[in-house]
Amino acid sequence: MKNGMCVIVVEDRKIPIVSLQVRFDHAPVPQGDKVGFLELMGELLTSGTDGKTKVEIDEEVDSIGAKLMGSTDGLYASCLTRNFPQLFKLIGEVVTTSNFPEAEFAKAKTRLVSQIGARADDPDQIAEVVGHALTFGKQHPYGEVASEATVDRMERRDLLNYYQRFFQPASGYLVLVGDINEEEGMAMAEATFGSWTGHEQAPANGEEAQMSAAPVLLSEKRVAFVDRPGSGQSVIKVVFPLELKPNDPMALHAQVLNTILGGGVFNARLMQNLREDKGYTYGAYSSIESDRWAGNFSAGCSVRNEVTEDAVSQIMMEVTRIRDEPVKADELALAKSYMAGSFARSLEDPRTVARFALNTFLYGLPAEHYETYLQRLEAVDIAGIQAAAQRFLHPAQATMLVVSDKAEVMGTLTGLVSSGRVQEFDINGDPVNRDAIKGA
Repeated sequence: MKNGMCVIVVEDRKIPIVSLQVRFDHAPVPQGDKVGFLELMGELLTSGTDGKTKVEIDEEVDSIGAKLMGSTDGLYASCLTRNFPQLFKLIGEVVTTSNFPEAEFAKAKTRLVSQIGARADDPDQIAEVVGHALTFGKQHPYGEVASEATVDRMERRDLLNYYQRFFQPASGYLVLVGDINEEEGMAMAEATFGSWTGHEQAPANGEEAQMSAAPVLLSEKRVAFVDRPGSGQSVIKVVFPLELKPNDPMALHAQVLNTILGGGVFNARLMQNLREDKGYTYGAYSSIESDRWAGNFSAGCSVRNEVTEDAVSQIMMEVTRIRDEPVKADELALAKSYMAGSFARSLEDPRTVARFALNTFLYGLPAEHYETYLQRLEAVDIAGIQAAAQRFLHPAQATMLVVSDKAEVMGTLTGLVSSGRVQEFDINGDPVNRDAIKGA
């Protein structure tokens, strides 16, 4: 449109439903000493506008049987075709006049503090938070960690400033999917957003942190430990950053590689080794995440304390083996079959169709990227998988993170690195001691 907002319409007349996604595109935003306020954006975006209270918004959504969900960078909504004009009008009001009421903000802060407090009792959450901090660094938006102190410092104006700075038509995408055509979609878009010139942009907060450079690999692998006294199990994560953008020519090879290693199929190598062969865990998985700003690798599982060291060794062995040795033809065939089926099933969800359409624009993908997915998947071969493994997997520069009982486990991990050093961190990803700790 003239104001710079991009409208994408995907017509699908099979059922009388229309879904909508509004997305504002920008680089990751560092939150500095107020980490956590962006976690509240999705909830508070729909908590009030200049003309409606949260109760009135909720009642209107319920009255037309619609769904409405906010997010850090926009929102998603859907309803029956006959009710869509009313929903679309409400969406326009939310996008352009949200006001983040103080009372709702205070309640959301209280809930967030409670969630942060509960993290100490959840080893999986601890591993997730600390894993990101160690992968990306705490100065990068992907590695920032919310605490009670950072939440206490945040104010309503932090959300309002973010909203006014980044919810602008020039960076906006409106995606309509379902029982609607291009003419109808553009007419509604013009009527609701065509005259919107954007918010009066809030000035940058002088205290706003600067995003650090893209994370880099370590010079050597390390063992990181978070003490959780009394824990009978260890949560293990092997992590490292990687440079893999969504439009990388080898992105699909990386997905197939991960499926073979630990990406969801029962016959994946990590599952077969750690569950079926060793009996250490109910499930062992891996992920290779592409991202325009900073990708990452993660592999892990939960095991009994007494087998922690060997479980870490087995994960590292499998990552190294798939990098050094060609995969087998039957493994590749199974991975392709699984991914083809998953892709076909995903198209049944309008949110996936919307995401695919949007990704084409955001990531600079070829127009036929998703139409040719199955053909490109079939063309992936063994040599391509090994090339991807050698490019994207870096076991010699990985962080091996363990969350467990220090007295039982930490001393057993010294053999995982030649230095025998284990670095200890707290549940927020901060070093317990600046010096590496040897043994327990």
